[in-house]
Amino acid sequence: HSAGPMERHAHFVEDNAGDRHDAAAAQQQQAETAFEVRLGLLKERHTYCADVAGAPAALLEALPRLSQLRGACALEVRLAACPSDPAVLRVMAHALQEGPVRAVFADEGGSAAAAVVVLARVMGFNKGTPMLHENVHCVGADPTPDSELDTETETPTL
Repeated sequence: HSAGPMERHAHFVEDNAGDRHDAAAAQQQQAETAFEVRLGLLKERHTYCADVAGAPAALLEALPRLSQLRGACALEVRLAACPSDPAVLRVMAHALQEGPVRAVFADEGGSAAAAVVVLARVMGFNKGTPMLHENVHCVGADPTPDSELDTETETPTL
């Protein structure tokens, strides 16, 4: 199986016994209804999808009521239950600009305060190779702006 240009990326797994972070799951449960999702090092103008198992049932039930409170000017984030498995949290993220990201989503109106924190770092479009957690996948990229196109290079079709 050969990877197309939109599928090439590196994965990393942190091997640190003192850290509760499980890189394979790219998540950390902080409480019954609080959840942290770490995406890794993303590339600007690319879209990523992460299906994260292990989210608390109370949090998944609260997803329709969650709204973004702060953060993520460098990353556009959407949260939903995975269509093929409603017990899995799906995080869709589109990297907009370079910089660190801490996007906070919360349900302040519910009986229990549900929260999801999405952490990532976005690097520039031409600045290296993304380092994604194991369950995070690049699902698309914006076309290169005309000013950056080589005359012999075509714009990729998504």
